[in-house]
Amino acid sequence: MSGKLIIRLIFILGFGAGLYYNSHSLKQHEFHVKNTQIVADLPPTLQVTSVALGPMKGLLADVIWWRAERMQANKEFFESLQLSEWMTALQPTYPSVWGYQGFNLAFNISYNFSNSDERWRWVLAGIELMRDKGLRYIPDWEQNRSIRFEIVNIFARKLSGVSDTESRRFQDLWTLEMLKYFDAGDRAELEEIVAAKNSITDLLADSDIQKLMSALGLNEEKFVEMVRLSPPNMSAMRPETPQNKAFNAAIRKIRRYDQKKKIVSKLNMSPEKILQVDKDFGPLDWRTHQAQIIYWGMEENQKNFESGGVNYSHYIRDAMLSSFYNGRIVFSEQKDYFMRTHNIEMLAKIHTYFDSALADLQYGTKEFRRVDRMNRDFLKKATVICYTYNQMDAAKDLFHHYEAYMEEDGISMTFEQFIIQGMNTSLNSTNYKTRRSFIESILAKAFESGAIGEWGKYHGYVKMATLIHRMHQKEFEGQPARLLPPLKEIFKTAKGSYAQKAKKSSKAVGELEEEAEKYKIPVKIDIGHE
Repeated sequence: MSGKLIIRLIFILGFGAGLYYNSHSLKQHEFHVKNTQIVADLPPTLQVTSVALGPMKGLLADVIWWRAERMQANKEFFESLQLSEWMTALQPTYPSVWGYQGFNLAFNISYNFSNSDERWRWVLAGIELMRDKGLRYIPDWEQNRSIRFEIVNIFARKLSGVSDTESRRFQDLWTLEMLKYFDAGDRAELEEIVAAKNSITDLLADSDIQKLMSALGLNEEKFVEMVRLSPPNMSAMRPETPQNKAFNAAIRKIRRYDQKKKIVSKLNMSPEKILQVDKDFGPLDWRTHQAQIIYWGMEENQKNFESGGVNYSHYIRDAMLSSFYNGRIVFSEQKDYFMRTHNIEMLAKIHTYFDSALADLQYGTKEFRRVDRMNRDFLKKATVICYTYNQMDAAKDLFHHYEAYMEEDGISMTFEQFIIQGMNTSLNSTNYKTRRSFIESILAKAFESGAIGEWGKYHGYVKMATLIHRMHQKEFEGQPARLLPPLKEIFKTAKGSYAQKAKKSSKAVGELEEEAEKYKIPVKIDIGHE
């Protein structure tokens, strides 16, 4: 008898023994349908096999796993994806199974595609597999920690630029995805979504909705169909007049109702929890990937960040810092792409976070030194950023905190010198001979900021240019050859350069300056330190 035949006979005998054991077990215990888990994701034949095998279901999962690995090795990725979904469906209560399959899709399979959009589909498939299915099978926040952290891992490494050169493209694709659920993605919108109606019945009973139905000639059946198939969005709003008040209110209520329903059903997220996270760690822009990292990864206790021997707390810290530096999305119509700029309203929460973290850590330890370095870097950058946004009080407060670090390093400089040094570093211009172009570049940034409505930044850049010009003239007082032209002349040149580059008329630039005057006094922000 050949060796292969012997192996086959052993397998058949083992399989038969397993079936006999399973049959015997069923006879010994009362069989109730309610105790049998039929997973809807499985095809009917596999469901029957899963129930029939009982304790041997793990063997079936191993066979499918082996088959999926073979298909992946042969680059049969779509077939491998189908088998992966069956595998998780056979073992839906094992967090590690979901985590592995999500990681495999987002990292291993996506790696095989050079086109960024194709690669993104697999990254998104990994997120969706764990978020939409894994977390639904294991909804308990304590038990599903490893799944949530794997979702965080994908966002942090694939979208933050750690392990994929196409991260910037992925960020934009994610933002496009989130625009299905959020308009502005800010606190005010979140509060409206949370307050939205919970059912179509409640929506129908609203007086503004009744007026809208009457104006459009819709009965309840037609209205329900409209909301289900093609709900209006905020672009349907009419000019704000007394006649349109009820119409606009109804459109807003329909939009918020639809958002609330889809956030729960499509994103598997709780609007109430989103709002709470925003209050605790934001304000965040919920169209960004940073908000997702904080939502899925935040834990109340430091020890809960540990999973599988890995501490994920640095992902949350990095997401908060990243949100401060580039966590607010502005769409540039001129350049037709998403611009990511500072979210300075995050300042208070980050500043308080570092104060709390340093107070809790033992002085002199490796972790203390690491967080201390991060705090030093944050204070240094945040001081200049606040100045840039015309937040003078916040910038000076942060500078005073940073002075403690300068004292340790034996450095002494004034607030003005610190700001100029910071700008020189960021714009790579330290030579006095290029100081004029340096000032012009700052003024150009002022006009670019004003064009997208960032008036605080506009005035911050103008003040910075004025400061640098004044200190330069003071430095070279008595040396006419080294003095700069009057600031008005440089400002005029910068304005002309901006108009030419942006293809705007001098009249349009003048109107921009007039609009900027309305926002000369900034809304003060809190730095979050007592």
